Amino acid sequence: MGDLTWDGEFEYSRWRHGGWYVHNVRYPSGAVGCVSRNYEDRKWRIACDSRQEDVTYPSRNAAARAERDLIAAGVLGQR
Repeated sequence: MGDLTWDGEFEYSRWRHGGWYVHNVRYPSGAVGCVSRNYEDRKWRIACDSRQEDVTYPSRNAAARAERDLIAAGVLGQR
């Protein structure tokens, strides 16, 4: 999913910890993306966001799109 111009629909399924797997967002390791709003403030976040700052998103799709773009840019998933 390294194509930043892709604007299709994301494919979700429930994650056992209250978030959502994003099946068509993939890390270099092969892991699928995961977004969640299972936080006290109920704001959407990237579940495996390794950045220092606490970044939130207005919707599940916005979080999935950000995760996809951050992976493609090499910000996430480069361990």
